[in-house]
Amino acid sequence: INAEYMGLPEHEEQKLREKIVDLKRELILDPDNKAYCHQLAVALCDLGTQLKLTGHPVESRQRYDESISFNPKYPDAYYNLGVLIGEQGDFDTASTYYEKALELFPCYPDAHCNLGVIKKQRGDLVGAKAHYEQALLFRPNYELVRRNLAILLSDLGTKVKSDGDAKNAIKCYKESLSYDPFYAEAYYNLGVVYSEKKLLNKAVYYYRMCLHFAPHMVTALHNLGILYKDLGLLDKSLECYTNCLKYAPGFVQALNDLGMIYSMMGRHEDAIRLFEQAIKHNPLYAVAYNNLGVVLRDEGKVVDAIRYYDMCITLARETPEEFNAHHNKLLAANYDTTRSWDDIQNLHLDWGKRYCKHVGFRTSWPNKIDKDKRLVIGYLSPDYFYHSVSYFVHNVLLNHEHENFKIVCLSNVNRADDKTARFKELADEWHEIYGKSSEDVCVLTQQLGIDILVDLTGHTSGNRLDVFARKPCPIQVTWIGYPNTTGLPTIDYRFTDSQVDPENIVKPEHYSEKLIRIDPCFLSYNPDTPDFYNQWPNPKGPDLKRIAKEQQLDRNSPAVGPPPHLSSGFITIGTFNSISKITPKVAEVWSKVMSQVPEMRLLLKSKPLACPRVRKDMIGLFTVHGISSDRIHCVGLIANHNSHLAAYNEIDLTLDCWPYAGTATSCEALYMGVPLVCLRGEHHCQNVGVSLNSVLGYPELIANTEEEYIEIAVKLARDRQRLAKYREELRGRMLKSPLCNGKMYVEKVEDEYRKMWHKYCNDHSENSDGPCDHTSINIL
Repeated sequence: INAEYMGLPEHEEQKLREKIVDLKRELILDPDNKAYCHQLAVALCDLGTQLKLTGHPVESRQRYDESISFNPKYPDAYYNLGVLIGEQGDFDTASTYYEKALELFPCYPDAHCNLGVIKKQRGDLVGAKAHYEQALLFRPNYELVRRNLAILLSDLGTKVKSDGDAKNAIKCYKESLSYDPFYAEAYYNLGVVYSEKKLLNKAVYYYRMCLHFAPHMVTALHNLGILYKDLGLLDKSLECYTNCLKYAPGFVQALNDLGMIYSMMGRHEDAIRLFEQAIKHNPLYAVAYNNLGVVLRDEGKVVDAIRYYDMCITLARETPEEFNAHHNKLLAANYDTTRSWDDIQNLHLDWGKRYCKHVGFRTSWPNKIDKDKRLVIGYLSPDYFYHSVSYFVHNVLLNHEHENFKIVCLSNVNRADDKTARFKELADEWHEIYGKSSEDVCVLTQQLGIDILVDLTGHTSGNRLDVFARKPCPIQVTWIGYPNTTGLPTIDYRFTDSQVDPENIVKPEHYSEKLIRIDPCFLSYNPDTPDFYNQWPNPKGPDLKRIAKEQQLDRNSPAVGPPPHLSSGFITIGTFNSISKITPKVAEVWSKVMSQVPEMRLLLKSKPLACPRVRKDMIGLFTVHGISSDRIHCVGLIANHNSHLAAYNEIDLTLDCWPYAGTATSCEALYMGVPLVCLRGEHHCQNVGVSLNSVLGYPELIANTEEEYIEIAVKLARDRQRLAKYREELRGRMLKSPLCNGKMYVEKVEDEYRKMWHKYCNDHSENSDGPCDHTSINIL
């Protein structure tokens, strides 16, 4: 509430009282003198304000009332009565006096200001805005009103944003800054809305402006840290979170998010410390338990990781955190050598049944029953960017036949890049679904008329199994992104092959989906390099702009180097798999290989190996078997993909892991001329290397027992001529093989899609005269 009058010195107050006495005396002699009446009203009003400021509200009100009695048209008396009564909390009466003051003097900026304050307090933002604007009309440089109007417009922006009107919210926030360019909150709110619109660079700008004027605003520091993380600027993100915790040491979300940054940098000790601090500050903060589990899993401490996932699940019932922790638990189970395969499969199947029962799913759809129609295929993935899965999706999108198949990509990508843009050009339709609810995505798939919806993620990060569980489409398939069943009874099929899931070994009851074998290999690999496009020209035909972009993106793609033992003098074995796949049993077997080839060295590359304690733990898995630590070299994350590929030129021979084998890393090694020794197992997780070596025609690199594995690795390490031959021929053989023949692969996939659709049409032929009831929901 505005009150500019600051009170009088004691002697001035005495003069004022004497003036009132004199004016009253004059009025006794001349009662109709309007000038005396007005002067007396002014003096009484000033005395009322003086009494208010010196702590005498009752007498103050008496003087204001007396002032009005001498001049009922004196607006200042009504205004000051409004101030006095408003300060006592009676805003209704105060408003009446302000309105009376404005009735007498519409150009009264202070009355407009205070009436605007009251209306804002009551939630009447539009009414308050009108009064503030009137105040500025009559006093353009009224700083208090400009500040109040800036605050109001920012609040109004937040209100319209909550109603879903981001465009007008932005307009309000920017108008707020036109009245007060120093108002940090408006910059903050613009950062929020642009962040939600995925305009990250704009969001960063406004958060930085906010922090320029309010450097200690921890929420802005925290949100800016999140944006920098999403933009891949981890050092800047770390700086934001560190400053945030400097001002708010117990800010649990910041502790957790800084832990995530340390984890992404491979600084596991720091990450664990931050997650534990978050839990100490708030033992019920479920997210920190989940993230602690992720860090421990990445180190290979799978049993401990699952324990933390279970804690998160217990604390986070009915929340997205529970959903994420279940996925992480199921993914981690694939690494767990203490569990039987039956147990791992039952974990998946039990989760799938419970989750589908919880959310409910459709049993009929409006899609037209027509065996020969153009099928709408939807591919849903968070990995349409430079991600390992993208190297297996690329060939499929490149080679689809569009006359009989309409290709729709549903992108759950958090941070797009150049590859995202190239994928977008390959789809008939592209839809962003990141941040959309399960229900909204389900509605979208039905609006698009998707006949077959394909999951490319399984239980890995960014998945949308919440959508697949609701079965929004008649046919659902899972493929590529996960080496096991999803467990969801609502997914009908899973693409695999006869090597990774041998028919004579695999138990159908271990899978919720029907297995469809795409032989000779369930994968189609596109390394996205010039050598690949020389072998397999883009089926879309020549396009100078696209070709120039591809050449620009891949001009630094490394060539296959000479065998590294020629310069080092010793054989180097290694793997760039996640170290979580290097179990104690794997380390024991590799140690036996190294023991038989004394000059052999081991090169490991994995993000957690940036942490000294993790390196020590990993090396300890080998030293316990007598392998000297100086024979083991550990490397952390190499962020640049071409530099990552070039690092394979330091390895003579790569050894596969079990029970969770490599996929992208195995393809990369083979493409870089590094032969892969693998061990055949009883399930998909372990058999990817078997499939790759089979399709490339290298059965001699596939072992059936651990003893054979050791024998193959030792013989190959001792046969440098044979190693050189693999080095020379592997890339060429791989590029010419069915593994890279996208056209042949997609023809098989499209044939399977058509078979699936024919079966669906046969099963639903009774509905062929009209659309199915698309509102039907089934609860298990």
